[in-house]
Amino acid sequence: MILLCFLTPLRSALAQNALAAGVSAYGAALRAFEQSDTMGMGHYMDLALADYQWATRYDPGWARAWEHYGLLLGHMGRTEEGEQAIRRALRLEPTNFQPWSSLAALYSLAGRHSDAVKAYQQALARYPSYTRALRRLAQSYQQLGDLERALSVYRRMLEVEQSPYNKYRALDDIDVDTEYAYAHYQVGRAAAKGQAAGSRPDALPVAVHEYQELSLIHI
Repeated sequence: MILLCFLTPLRSALAQNALAAGVSAYGAALRAFEQSDTMGMGHYMDLALADYQWATRYDPGWARAWEHYGLLLGHMGRTEEGEQAIRRALRLEPTNFQPWSSLAALYSLAGRHSDAVKAYQQALARYPSYTRALRRLAQSYQQLGDLERALSVYRRMLEVEQSPYNKYRALDDIDVDTEYAYAHYQVGRAAAKGQAAGSRPDALPVAVHEYQELSLIHI
């Protein structure tokens, strides 16, 4: 029993170190991709995959490790294996929004946009003000050609922006949530198109307002 008390924190520390190493290797893979270094990218992707796999072995009960592992498998085209890994994270933390968001991202990578919509809806059922999931849900609708639902989600984002949730965030949270910029742009663009088509007489003021709001967000 005493030995187990020492081994559990050690296992957790090893898992955290492995996950951090995987994140670093994945970042290196992205930089290699930007430099058109195919060999380097493959090397770092393999390193990241091994590190994430070690993280799941060191701490099989850590959902975040399974999410990273599954998403990377998805980036490597191994969607079925990635889905299994992320669904394990869902079983570990069924009330957490993050595994659902990761599963949706995996589906988006695979072009399964209908499945992505359902997964993002599950994430938002657990965290309704999660702006990244809202924006990606809207983009999934756009991929499906459902522009009305996409626009509805972007408008919902603007409601979140004006809500107490956004206005009264923690005092030390000074980061600007740039997700709102996408919503302002898409709503403004839709209004501008409505003005051009002559379908809405109030569309031009709406478009001007949204583009002005967009200019105030520092991306």
